[in-house]
Amino acid sequence: MLRTLLAALLVLALIPAVAAANASTWAKRSVLDQQTFTETVDRALDEPEAEDALAKQLAPILFDALVGANDQVRRILGPIAGQSADAPDDAIIRGLEPRIEAALQNPRIEAARERLVIAAHGALIGLDDPDSTVRIVGDSLYVDAADLLRAVLDAIEPRFGSLGISVPAGTDAEIQLASSPGLEATGVVLPAIDRLATILPLVAIATALLVVVVAHRRGRALQVVGLAVSLAGVACLLVVWLGGIAVAGGESPISPQLVQSTYKAMTSDFVTQSMALMLGGLVLLVIGGVVSVFGGGRRATPRPAR
Repeated sequence: MLRTLLAALLVLALIPAVAAANASTWAKRSVLDQQTFTETVDRALDEPEAEDALAKQLAPILFDALVGANDQVRRILGPIAGQSADAPDDAIIRGLEPRIEAALQNPRIEAARERLVIAAHGALIGLDDPDSTVRIVGDSLYVDAADLLRAVLDAIEPRFGSLGISVPAGTDAEIQLASSPGLEATGVVLPAIDRLATILPLVAIATALLVVVVAHRRGRALQVVGLAVSLAGVACLLVVWLGGIAVAGGESPISPQLVQSTYKAMTSDFVTQSMALMLGGLVLLVIGGVVSVFGGGRRATPRPAR
């Protein structure tokens, strides 16, 4: 009786243990991996809609920074924007937008954009860097785009540097990159997952083995373990679905689809892993059934009388 109760408790613990192990393994290879995160966000920022929205945000900041430092720069910016030097500020800014959008596709800005995305990754995983160009305030992610603006300016007209024209140090170039419910919690949750990523799979394996060892019938125990593993896979898929609903409320001034598309790209592997987990559980279920049948057959066969 005691062994049956203990086995039942271990099975109940096995479902969250396997689900947590699955989530931590995925997070280690995706969200916590700097290269994977950078490539995923870069693809989202490469969308024409994102580049257009980003150009609209950067144009007034660039104009104010350059003209604020030296009003004579207007004489250069006007013709670049397809306007006269004495054109209204709004007209020059609107003219700069397509030039900035084209510059965002220029290889010259790749390094600056990559630095920005890497800084965003550091903020999300809770790195404490006082010099970071990215900060999380509540559920919003803000980035200092000054370095990106300098790269954009160089891509628009490389001769600006030789003329001493650049975005001055200390320019207020902060823009909101994205907002999503629960964003602030990532700085706590992701580091915890990182620390437990090695331990959780071992705990799940140990729990499954204990279920088999403690149970009276090994075949039945394998079936129960398989069922628990499959349920853990279902639970993970449910989490992805619920997360998608939460992320649907996320916003980005850069692109309405930035948060959602990044989430879908990052969780695609998690969905695949969870489905593989369900399949593995079903395989264990079948193996346990086979063991039960053959094991029961051997026990039912009477020993010959001596």
